[in-house]
Amino acid sequence: MPLNFLKRTLCFYSLLLLLLAATSVNAQPDVPLDLNSIFLFERDRPVPTGPQIYVLAVPKPGILAIDIVEPLGASRPVVEISNRGESTPHGLNVLVERPSSLLIEILQPGALRLAVTPEDVSRPLTIYQLRNAFVPERQSPDQYHQIPDPPAVCNDALPIVGRPIDEDIYLAVEDSDNVDEWDCDVLELTLSGGGVLVLDSQDVDAVTVFAGPSCDVEAAGLPALDLDGLRYTVPAYAGEHRIMVETPDPYVLGLRFFALCRAAERDDHGDTFFCATPLTDAVVSGVLGDKSGIDQDVMTFVVEEQGAFVLSMRSASEVMMTLFDDNGLRLGEAEQRLARVLVPGRYFVRVRGAGAMAEEDYEVRIEKRP
Repeated sequence: MPLNFLKRTLCFYSLLLLLLAATSVNAQPDVPLDLNSIFLFERDRPVPTGPQIYVLAVPKPGILAIDIVEPLGASRPVVEISNRGESTPHGLNVLVERPSSLLIEILQPGALRLAVTPEDVSRPLTIYQLRNAFVPERQSPDQYHQIPDPPAVCNDALPIVGRPIDEDIYLAVEDSDNVDEWDCDVLELTLSGGGVLVLDSQDVDAVTVFAGPSCDVEAAGLPALDLDGLRYTVPAYAGEHRIMVETPDPYVLGLRFFALCRAAERDDHGDTFFCATPLTDAVVSGVLGDKSGIDQDVMTFVVEEQGAFVLSMRSASEVMMTLFDDNGLRLGEAEQRLARVLVPGRYFVRVRGAGAMAEEDYEVRIEKRP
């Protein structure tokens, strides 16, 4: 056997062994997560390579929310589903996919693998919290409402429940009176916290969910859907909602609400995009305070007409506000003032402090320029 061939073979296997050794040193073992938990990732030295994989066993159908939060100044982590291609095609339905959050409808039980990587590969991850909230699906209605013919006018919408909803609930709503081919029912639903609405019916021709008290199709952001034997699954934030039902026949509408953000589990404001506090006033105050430095407050507002908006903040210490669009794209960040031209849609304001701090008050003001 020629000597040169032996040298080349030895060199090849030496390089292969070095590569395998480097991979084994840098590879991070999969981390199992418990349902409805907060996992703190913290390293004294940055992890140099590859994604960190987390495994979440989901035993039954339901709604799963994933959020990842980092302190101000740390490298921003990005979370995504790593085994999407291995999943059964109908095993899950991704409702919302942002860099820092996922909202998933689990249709079949199984193990979900999540990959966390740095948004900027040149800045390895050192600290973040990975949070998950899961609400299982109920199989039968908790309440049955037989309602008189509801009004077809948005301002006179008929409340389905006479109070804000703050828990998981499954309602069956029936309308069998005064139905004709032009019939249109407008129902009102008020939510104390964010979550997911699931509507289903064999009888309804079309249904539209409006985020807010208005029935303006341009501002709804949620298209009408033919519910003939289908499920209509939509994220829903805290506040009033209108549900417009169109059908010429009597119907029974199934309505499930998955309460991912119960008020008793929140502080002054929501800590995640899904649990964001609606901004109903021009000025909002809040308090930050967490020894880990990972406390944050998230607020949301809807722009109905394009215009120039100014966000300003007052605080005694280093507190940062960040503006995001509905896709999680960062539009700007500032300590005191942020001005942007915004098109119609939903936006989020995140407020964070720098590192561990005692309780720190702040005030955020939103103004639209004339």
